[in-house]
Parts: sequence; structure tokens; C-alpha cells
Amino acid sequence: MCQLGKCLSLLVLGLILSPLCRAMPMIGFSADLDYSASNHVLSAQGVANSTQDLPVSFDVFVGSDIQFSSMLSSILNFGPLSIGNFSDSGDLSIVDSGGEALLTADLSEVSLAGLVNTNTGVFEADLLVTGGSFGQHFMGSNDLFSLVFNLTTNFSSDIYDADFSGVMNGQIEFNGFVVSEPNVLGLAALGCFALWRQRRRNSRMASESSVARNFN
Repeated sequence: MCQLGKCLSLLVLGLILSPLCRAMPMIGFSADLDYSASNHVLSAQGVANSTQDLPVSFDVFVGSDIQFSSMLSSILNFGPLSIGNFSDSGDLSIVDSGGEALLTADLSEVSLAGLVNTNTGVFEADLLVTGGSFGQHFMGSNDLFSLVFNLTTNFSSDIYDADFSGVMNGQIEFNGFVVSEPNVLGLAALGCFALWRQRRRNSRMASESSVARNFN
């Protein structure tokens, strides 16, 4: 295969593999979940316990307090599913042990869903970062996803008529914070550059050899 063909092959391979090499930065957390029937507020308070695909400086999140809340807006019972939808005015904060806000965010599209007659479900929300000392690193819409289990009641059509609590184990996925591991297109470009240098070296050596033969 010619040198140009090899370069093109490397670039095409880079384009194909690039989406597969994009990391998914996230912060894991565990929290206690509480719902108050008197004010219809669902709240959670816990601890960030892990990070993934984030720079080392973000390890400060581990051990920080995380809390968020949102108010019930509607209830949907769809077949075997019980779904509580919450207002788009929810908020989230992650604060370190010194009281510094590392991250603040608004929550929207908030929902808590589970199968009727079970005490395990799923909590989901869209997350828009609004501030905090690390807020500038996150852009666009991000996702909060958590399993909810050990509820003190079962999912049902009237689950929100009384207080309940449970446990959450989830993660915040930052779609707007992209880390390439590795930069495949960059590697392909370096490969092309190396092939180009090798071709120049071979051409120069061939030219010098021809001159030497003519001189002799």
C-alpha cells in the first residue's frame, strides 16, 4: 500500500474509533431520600463517593455533601407503573467539608418511577449547572440517574398521599465535559507525519546513493 493510502487508512480508522474513545465523566453518590406529603417536596441528602473520567483535581468531590430537592407536580399511573413528575424548579448542590460550593445546578424533567406493589424504583432528572467553583467546566444539559430502593412504602396510585423515605445510589453524567482517551485523530495525524518523514528519509537516502554511484 502506498504511503498516501496508509495515511488515509489511519485517518478513516480514527474517524470510526473516535466516538468510541470518548470518556463519560461522572460523579457517583449515595443518599437518603425523603418525601413530605405536607409540602409535596421530594428531597435527598448524601455524599459524593466516586468520580470517573475526570481530572485528578476533581477528586475533591469525593466525600463532599450532595443534596437536591423538587416539588411534586403530577402523578401518572400507567399500567403497572407509578410515576411521579416533579417541577422544573428543583435544585442541586455539592458542597465540600469547608462549606465551599463545588457545584450548583437546576433540575428539570424530574421523575420517580417504580412498579406498583414494589419498593424499588428509578429517579431521573436533567441537570443544568449554574455555578460553584467547578461549574465552569460543565456545559449544556447533563443527566442525573439513580436507583431508589428500600422505600418505606410500595409504589401505588396513592404513594404520594403520605410521607415515605428510601435509599438512593446513583450518578451524575456530564455530557458537556468531554475527555478524549486517547485522541484517536491526533494519533492518526502523528502516524501520517511519521510515514511522511520516513518517506522523505528513504527518498534522501536513495538520492545520496545515486549521487555516490555517479561520482564513483
